[in-house]
Amino acid sequence: MTTPVLQDEVTEVDAVGVWEEVHERYAERFAIDPTPRRRFLAAQRVGK
Repeated sequence: MTTPVLQDEVTEVDAVGVWEEVHERYAERFAIDPTPRRRFLAAQRVGK
């Protein structure tokens, strides 16, 4: 069995960017405060 080869590379920004929206929806659906996650993401952006 061979491993499939991806034709296009996905950047880290593209891969992680989707999760920001997922976490926002999760927080909304389960009535969780999204502020800690937003702070974490903001700190990650500043650190780059």
